[in-house]
Amino acid sequence: MKLRNSLVAAQRVLLVVVGLILLNGCQDESVSGDQAKKQSEDSHSSAIPVETMTLKRQPIYQQYQFTGVARASQQAVIRTQISGRIETLSVQLGQEMKKGELIAELHNPEAAPAAQSARVRWQQLNVQLEQQQRDFDRIEALYEGGQASRQEFEQSRTALNSAKDAALAAENDYLKASGLNSERIIRAPFSGVVTAIISDIGEVVSPVQALVEMAALAEAELEITVPSQLARALQVGQKVEVSMPLNMESDSQVQTLTAKVKEVSPYRDRGALPTVVLTLANVPVGETVEAILSVPSGNGWVLPVTAIVKRGSGAVVYKRNQDGHVTAVSVEPGSPQGTDLQVTGQLHEGDEIVVLGGHRLFDDADVQVVP
Repeated sequence: MKLRNSLVAAQRVLLVVVGLILLNGCQDESVSGDQAKKQSEDSHSSAIPVETMTLKRQPIYQQYQFTGVARASQQAVIRTQISGRIETLSVQLGQEMKKGELIAELHNPEAAPAAQSARVRWQQLNVQLEQQQRDFDRIEALYEGGQASRQEFEQSRTALNSAKDAALAAENDYLKASGLNSERIIRAPFSGVVTAIISDIGEVVSPVQALVEMAALAEAELEITVPSQLARALQVGQKVEVSMPLNMESDSQVQTLTAKVKEVSPYRDRGALPTVVLTLANVPVGETVEAILSVPSGNGWVLPVTAIVKRGSGAVVYKRNQDGHVTAVSVEPGSPQGTDLQVTGQLHEGDEIVVLGGHRLFDDADVQVVP
């Protein structure tokens, strides 16, 4: 009985020892797994987050800058069509006018009476024409009934044709005289502003003499002189960028607008450089404008400015390799391409270039691409 009790006690001790061994083994495995997970997280957290882009060739544009003063695209010198004395001049320098508004009125003692006389004569000849038409109708009916001779019929028809010609000539004379009389009143041919007053009230003017000058404000234009190579590369209707200061007291704040090429005159004057005229919308006349003209010059590498990192006296970009590490590649910055920059260097089509986060990188740095 004592032996049996001893065996039971020994079995209990053995079970306790085995349980302790298994418990220690599970704890070791748990610690080992946590350490591996932590090492993996530490390795992952050591990668520097960056944004990248795939490199491909893009069109390169050479940019030229020109400065000029905006002028009105539509200008006119208002002239008289008849002689007379300026009786009314209803404009002032700088006054804005709408189309059809009164500019001036001339006094011509002959224009109104001539128009009235021409109108009376035209009315008289119309009355004669109506009488001649009735006479012809009567003779024609008698001729068809055999009661009038052919000679009487022909004479009546000739008289009717002559009356028609006289009435038509009188109408033309009346319209001409009436038109000349209406030319006494001079109105604005378009909406704009008065830029010059050449004649004054009381002055006697002759036909085609200038009275005032006007300029339209709806659209402005800029004329610039450009090299022949640039003129050949531009086309009518092409869009270009122009800039103008937002604040007249500060040149640092500028507004960027879009203009169109209205005219390219490569051979305007012998021996002179070509000229280009740009149309500008929402630009005040007299404003100083800077035009930026872009001409294609081939293909190359174009990168955001944030991709270029200064290193010493030069610059580099970082190329991401297949193993997730980066290599610095020396580049030479070139001409601006809008908000980006042209670069040259040992780059290849399809290279993955870091565009954000490069300032924290170094050769063989481990990086993680983030959206």
